[in-house]
Amino acid sequence: MGTWLTNLWYKTVFNQKLLFGYFNTPPLNGPSKNGYKLVFSDEFTKPIDWNKWSEIEPWEQWNPRGIYQKSQVTQQGSSAYLTSIRKNGKLVSGLLDTWKSFTIKYCFAEIRMKVPPKTENFWPCFWCYDPNGWLPEIDIAEFQKGKGSEYTATQHDKETSPGYHEQRGIRISGIDFTKEFHTFGMEWTSSKITFYLDNLPIYLSTTNIPNVPFHFLVSMGGITTLPDSAFPGTLEVDYFRIFSKI
Repeated sequence: MGTWLTNLWYKTVFNQKLLFGYFNTPPLNGPSKNGYKLVFSDEFTKPIDWNKWSEIEPWEQWNPRGIYQKSQVTQQGSSAYLTSIRKNGKLVSGLLDTWKSFTIKYCFAEIRMKVPPKTENFWPCFWCYDPNGWLPEIDIAEFQKGKGSEYTATQHDKETSPGYHEQRGIRISGIDFTKEFHTFGMEWTSSKITFYLDNLPIYLSTTNIPNVPFHFLVSMGGITTLPDSAFPGTLEVDYFRIFSKI
């Protein structure tokens, strides 16, 4: 299905389901997760458990850049808040990573989150990769442009030559993701990767499926060349869930 047709199809189905209140109470085990059990989750109803989460990525452990700090991840009510600010002229942002406590090969992963306006400034992302290297990588939801109205879901292969790798995925645009929460998901099996938006499949890949355990993370980040007036920006996360085949 072409990108423009997928956008039209999703927006049509989304608007129909919204009329009936479908997204008011997203199901824990929706139709796309039959046959799975919950193996890792955080509903963010309690303070952040730093035994479960890491605030930095594996490579920053060995080469600290000071971009991500625990201070930029807070919990209130039933949400986690990842905030990007300027501090002493440098970008400081929030990240939650499972690499110290949890990795998995093949799963259904999803997050429910609301992105900040002007997402092109901050680069909010829900993604996963091999903690022993960088590629392959799967970006389940990545906002780089579009002021909160455009995101990509992308599968990245290993490098075939220095600085080059194949990738495949989809770009969804024309929806204001800053107004309310949306659920972004990915089913990963030995033979396919399927991306989901609000429990609806939007893209299928059967090419070069990764077969090593990944860690999962949600991050904010930000463009370091932006003026101070462009900050702060906050990503709100309602829940983070990973399911495994029963």
